[in-house]
Amino acid sequence: MRNEKLLTLFKQHGIKVRPRDFEKVARALETAAQTFSKAYKARHSWGKRKTWRPHPTSWPIGYLQTRRRQLELICKESDTILVSLKELDEEFWEPLAVECFLKDLRKLNSLASAQLKKMQRMGRPRDLARQRWVDDVAAIYEKAFNKKAAISGSNSGNSQKRGPFFELLILSAPEQVNLDAKAIRRILKRRASS
Repeated sequence: MRNEKLLTLFKQHGIKVRPRDFEKVARALETAAQTFSKAYKARHSWGKRKTWRPHPTSWPIGYLQTRRRQLELICKESDTILVSLKELDEEFWEPLAVECFLKDLRKLNSLASAQLKKMQRMGRPRDLARQRWVDDVAAIYEKAFNKKAAISGSNSGNSQKRGPFFELLILSAPEQVNLDAKAIRRILKRRASS
């Protein structure tokens, strides 16, 4: 059913696609939808463990603060361990084993620091699953249609007036995703600036 609608969308916009390429596009859209669904389920399973009822578009209130504190603690403790290990006598430790451990600890510290820098500090948390899904679909659209992904028109009215990219989003959307044209426009703007 979706493949027929996708093929119709291609024909409406004058895109000639070989069957093999069409299958690649259909599979890529399905993979993007599955990735979104996994992230959506993982996000809301966190709330169930804490007896909190998650709203479909928001994280638990303390989640980001808790995650930020945990990452800060990892950075602080790994720095402390690095300094302490360097100060110890090498007689008690195998130098090669310590060097391997220090290397892994530095890697953990840099990963945690990178995550801290990426984390949002204030405001309502962004829906990163939807953002990743829109980015994936935009990349697929740009490759298949050879056009920049964009949305025209407002939230109200016929979705066909918003352009072929929005039609592709509607066709490939998992049932949990919120297709708000303004939010998708912000995601595309953020994508273009990066």
